[in-house]
Amino acid sequence: MPLGDFYWTEFLNRWREKFNLPSDTDIYEYYDLDIKVISPNMDPKVESCQIIEETPEYVVFKSGFGCTVKKLFAAPMPMFLDFEVKSADEFANFTFDDPRDDRRYFEKCCGIINCGDSFGTIESYAEAIENNKNKFCIFGSICEPHETMGAFGEPKGCYLI
Repeated sequence: MPLGDFYWTEFLNRWREKFNLPSDTDIYEYYDLDIKVISPNMDPKVESCQIIEETPEYVVFKSGFGCTVKKLFAAPMPMFLDFEVKSADEFANFTFDDPRDDRRYFEKCCGIINCGDSFGTIESYAEAIENNKNKFCIFGSICEPHETMGAFGEPKGCYLI
């Protein structure tokens, strides 16, 4: 049975601190996990994570889903403060950036789904594939447009590819 998992940055930081590990310790390698999820930036708008306010305790940013989010670094889940699309009628004006846009694959990760709370500090999709292709079974996911726009911009689900 192959083993894999997902980790928030706060968990990884506390895990490294508790076990006195270097900041670049890869939890997947440390525990000899088999599967690693690596996905491109799946936000509808590639120019995501526009930081509005940042303190040592939290960051407020606008995501590529058109939502304004507050992420407390001590908490695992972000708080959705506002959505660009406020009614079903406004969906008609919301356009998705091209899924083939090179920024999704070759720029440092800054998508709300894949990067969680790392805000542009995660390597690009292409770099992640190159750095992990001989270490793990890799799988990724994509979101369907109708899923990503559920609840006025809040991501609802993904499909594995």
